[in-house]
Amino acid sequence: MRRVEIFCPSHITGLFTVDGSRNPLRRGSRGVGVTLGRGVRTWVEAEPSAGWKVEVRGIGAQIRGEVSKRVVELLKPKILQPHHVHITHRFEVPVGAGYGASGAGALGVALGLNEALNLGLTPLEAANLAHLAEIECKTGLGSVLAETFGGFSLRVRARAPSFGLVKKFQAEGWLVASLCWGSLPTRGVLSNQRFRRLIRRVGEAFLEKFEGNPTVEGFLEASRGFSEALGLESFRVKQALRLLNSEGFQASMNMLGEAVFTLIRVEELPRFQAVLSHPIFRGSRLTLSEVSEEGVRVEG
Repeated sequence: MRRVEIFCPSHITGLFTVDGSRNPLRRGSRGVGVTLGRGVRTWVEAEPSAGWKVEVRGIGAQIRGEVSKRVVELLKPKILQPHHVHITHRFEVPVGAGYGASGAGALGVALGLNEALNLGLTPLEAANLAHLAEIECKTGLGSVLAETFGGFSLRVRARAPSFGLVKKFQAEGWLVASLCWGSLPTRGVLSNQRFRRLIRRVGEAFLEKFEGNPTVEGFLEASRGFSEALGLESFRVKQALRLLNSEGFQASMNMLGEAVFTLIRVEELPRFQAVLSHPIFRGSRLTLSEVSEEGVRVEG
C-alpha cells in the first residue's frame, strides 16, 4: 500500500462573478484572489479490497468529507478493482470561511489517488475532477483553478484547470493577513438565483475596476467595493473593516466567510499586530502567510 502526500495552498477570493454553463467543466467563477503559503495537507492511502470503502479524517477541523468522497467516486471508473481508501486532511486554515479549504482538499485527493494507484492522469486532468466535485457539491466555483496555479491572480476564464486561464500579478514582499470568526453557507449563497444575478452584475463592474489598476492596492480597493455592494458583511466584519481602514490598512471580506483579509508589507507587521489588540478582534482566528506562487503539488 502506497501512501502519498499532497500539499495544496489555500486561496482567498476578494471579488468574483459567476459564469454558468451546462457543462460543469466549463462552469466556474472569474475573479481575483490570492493564494496562501498555508493550506491543506492531504495523505492518501489505498489498498485492494473486496468492496469499496472510503474513510475521510480531518485534523484541525471537523468535516463530513463529502467533497473528498465525491472525488473518489469520479475516479472509480479508472480503477480496475475495489479499494479501501484512507484520506487524511490536515487543515492549516479555517474550513467553510472563504479560504478554499474544500477545493484544496479535493485537489489533494484527486492528485493523491492518481499518484497512489498510478492511474495515468496528468495533474491537470486530476485537478479537473476536483473542480467537478466542488461544482457538484456546491462548495465552490473557482478555488480549484486558482489553487492549481497559485499566486496573486485574475481568473480570466472560469473553467476547470485544463480549460481555465489565470493571469498572475506581482505580489513580492506582501503578506496575507486574515481574521476569521466563522463560516457562511456557501451552498445557500451560490444556489440563490437572485443573488447569483447580483453577483454577476456587481462582479463585472468591480472586475473592470481591478483591471484598470491590477495591483495589490487595486485588488483591495475593488474587493472592498464588491463586498459592500453584496451586503453580506456581518456586524463584526463591518466593525473590523472600519477599524482596519481607519488605521491605514485596506481590507475586505473573504468570499465567502465571516472573515476579513488584507495584504501588508513585511515592515508593517508590528503595527498591524498592535491593531489586533483591539477588542473587536477578540475570538477571531488569525491566519498570517506569505503569498504562494506555487500551486498544488505532490510532496511524497
